[in-house]
Amino acid sequence: MKRTWGAVVSTLVAVFLIAAGINWLFPLVFNSERTYSETNCLTEQISSDMDVYDIAKLYRDGDSTVAVKVFAKQISSGTSYSSLGSGVCVASKGYQTSIMSGTIPLVASKGSYIITNHHVIDMAQDSAYTDVSMYVINEAEEKYPCKIIWANKNLDLAVLYCDSYNFNYITMKDIVVDCEEKDRFDYQQVFAIGCPLDEQDYLNRMTVGNIATNDVLSMFTAASIGGYTVMDNMYEDVVDIAVGITSGNSGGGVFDENGYLIGLTTLGTSESVTGGNQMNGMVSVYPIMSILDRLIENNEANGANTIYTLESLGIYGIDANEASVAGDVTVLKNGTTSYYLNGQYYSASIYSVNFAFDDEGYHILKNQSSKFNRLYSGNTIVSCQDASGKTWTISDRNDFIYFLLNVNEGDSLKVTLKGSLGTTSTYTITL
Repeated sequence: MKRTWGAVVSTLVAVFLIAAGINWLFPLVFNSERTYSETNCLTEQISSDMDVYDIAKLYRDGDSTVAVKVFAKQISSGTSYSSLGSGVCVASKGYQTSIMSGTIPLVASKGSYIITNHHVIDMAQDSAYTDVSMYVINEAEEKYPCKIIWANKNLDLAVLYCDSYNFNYITMKDIVVDCEEKDRFDYQQVFAIGCPLDEQDYLNRMTVGNIATNDVLSMFTAASIGGYTVMDNMYEDVVDIAVGITSGNSGGGVFDENGYLIGLTTLGTSESVTGGNQMNGMVSVYPIMSILDRLIENNEANGANTIYTLESLGIYGIDANEASVAGDVTVLKNGTTSYYLNGQYYSASIYSVNFAFDDEGYHILKNQSSKFNRLYSGNTIVSCQDASGKTWTISDRNDFIYFLLNVNEGDSLKVTLKGSLGTTSTYTITL
């Protein structure tokens, strides 16, 4: 069972908005004739005599870790803002996917695929902003435009694509989320590379520490809506790391002692609510590992993103972690006392029982899905079976999200629901 950092974290560690009172649209000129060359997987260049400091130097000098900067103008105020974070290249030209094109593996033909946190680039997806531009910046302080090809706020993950430059890339490894309990680790050395203060003087700064627990934690951030403090996002699979990070580190890589990318630095607590001790967390890269090949296939073919999310399906629900916070806070919406969760309002008088949910599973509040329309509101998803026959136990929201990341269009799935009286029913759904 996950432990909870039981205080609202009002500020994300790694993203900050700076009102820009000057013209922030700096000019970038790129050669229209681009030459692409094969890139290297830097993890494969690590030898047994290298320690974490040697590996960090390899990654820094090997052009694989970057700063991520977003500029945008708030429509309502006309004020210009910027956000700064970090990122890691996980695929580039020459990256061979597990997806076959006939009898030949699909290989990325150009550009680079970079991962970061969703909250680093959230302005680029926010309808409240306009004139958005986004860049990745390498160790040589060269700026290259990029775009978002996938992002998930719940997981605080995003995948960016930069077709102007081929970065070397780093191998990902899941040792936290989708693994057996015996494979989880604690007190092992890890290091982080990020951009803690600004993209010039502090690009690719390294900090060293350890995984502080072999368990995953949950914590949340707060926002103010109409003068009310409400939960902004629940972070459910956060790994507690004893690594020094600060503003701008978010989205930067956390690497194990062998140089594998295992997570991204994401957020931290306020010292005022944790007894004067700064606590920092990372999110696992497991979800990216599940979908990277398909994202590359879609992008290289100029196709649409076919990865299912709760938002794209129109399934809105709650788990016990979210209910433990969101159920205690209400906000006025059009004169009605309401709960607020994941951008949706729910009448307190109608949904009071739902927001007291404290069981295992993903409890459905609203369902607007045409494909999953048999998942009725008021029921709880407790297990799912994918097209290969694997059964996924759904204990919380993220379990259901991970399941959706592993399904494809046309799959036949089985979903088991538990009703309000404790009875279960199973439905077969074809995507």
